[in-house]
Amino acid sequence: MAFHTNTIFSMSLGVVLLFITNIAQGAEYWVTKQGNDTNGCTNNSADACLTIQKGISILISGDTLNIEQGTYVENSSTTPFGAACYWFEDIASICLSQNGTSVNPITVRAAPGHEGKVIIDNELKRIGIHMRGRDYIVISGLRIINNLIAGIATWGQPKNRIADESLLSIGVTVENNYIYNTNGKYGKNIAGIHMWGSKDWVVRNNFIDYVTRDGALAPTHTSGIQAYGTINALVEHNFVTRASGGILWKDHFVADAVGTPIFESEIRYNQINAAVDGIIITAMGSGTDEAGYNYIHHNTIYGYSGAGIIAKLNHALDLSKGLRIEHNLIDGNGGTKTIGISNDAYIDHKMSGNIIIRNQHHVVTWPMAKLVASNDNIFDIDKGFPILLDGRYDSTKKVYSTLNNWKAALSSQALSLSVNNPDSNSITSAPTSLFIDITKRDYRYTDTSPAKGSMPDGSNAGPYQYGNEIIGLLPDGFKRPSKVTNLMIIKP
Repeated sequence: MAFHTNTIFSMSLGVVLLFITNIAQGAEYWVTKQGNDTNGCTNNSADACLTIQKGISILISGDTLNIEQGTYVENSSTTPFGAACYWFEDIASICLSQNGTSVNPITVRAAPGHEGKVIIDNELKRIGIHMRGRDYIVISGLRIINNLIAGIATWGQPKNRIADESLLSIGVTVENNYIYNTNGKYGKNIAGIHMWGSKDWVVRNNFIDYVTRDGALAPTHTSGIQAYGTINALVEHNFVTRASGGILWKDHFVADAVGTPIFESEIRYNQINAAVDGIIITAMGSGTDEAGYNYIHHNTIYGYSGAGIIAKLNHALDLSKGLRIEHNLIDGNGGTKTIGISNDAYIDHKMSGNIIIRNQHHVVTWPMAKLVASNDNIFDIDKGFPILLDGRYDSTKKVYSTLNNWKAALSSQALSLSVNNPDSNSITSAPTSLFIDITKRDYRYTDTSPAKGSMPDGSNAGPYQYGNEIIGLLPDGFKRPSKVTNLMIIKP
């Protein structure tokens, strides 16, 4: 019953990566703390500018703005170099006003050698960088701190349903940034990175830490990365910690008037330490559109009190079609109410090669959902074997308390089961037998780990295939900071 990656879920990667393989052909400009905004920004000595907004105001397609180290405190409502921009009623510090192209994007980055040393401090009064729906922008190597509502944001098509590409933010890359201390009030959608109305985005190798509501870690309304309507996003190698949710997809687009779903995202190689849910796919409210196809694989998710991966869309207009969950490590850390994977709406839900441990329930599905394939997973024997179908509270729910009972399950036994004898090649294992040191979250496998070589092709279950992978930030990217005590935190 093995299934592989050569399907619709892999078809979009070439499209999403096309524009970032090209080298910008424009001019380079410079901002330094010794600069002057009467200058033209053409070099990093006699003609450097002082503010990022002045530098951005010069850029056209293909240009690069290099920012040298220092702390920059800016306000789009007071700068003479552009119009103020807002996220709803909240002002942004820095606004993008021009588009790049797929061949020649506009790049705003820390100058080479200054990665991680460029600090944009928003004083908990402003949004950080607002792209205002612009296309083909690269944001790289910055520290964006003390953010009101969002560190990096864009605003595209404000409603869901069929996308109007003229209103979407297309072809943006956000990579190698450190986004720290994002806060907002109750009722706001608070996230380190907001990608609303977006297409062909790459969000890679960002460290997002401490996303709060009303100044405290909140049970809801905060996430590391959030999208309201996205098409063909690649989200990889990000580290998200201290937020209620890791990655949140909401308010979805469809391809046509009959509601044909589209490919939304590939989410891979991220490390997520979430307070409530790790990866969430949901809808804005009753009568909104179902989610499109999503492929979630090779992520490490832990710390949550709710679910590692959760789809909650049963009040949407239609049932969502395609969800693949493969090679994730989902660790509930012994929570008494945690769920590894929860699905209430996807009718084409496939699972393979996951390691799901220390949860109250390994998998929960609801009557409208359809689990069509599940195999080659590793489940936690120490917590028993609770897989629950057709709801969590209803009297008609079906509970499989042993792996053998689950392997004997037939599709006729539960509304949400669409495969006979699921997980016929799956196994159970004590978590301590799998990893080098689970207490320190060293999730690499021991030499005798049951995860090694457990897949039909001889590869490993879970995210680690070679033992030296970094799930989270890439080793050659902007390193996660060892401490943040040098950053001034301004309380609201």
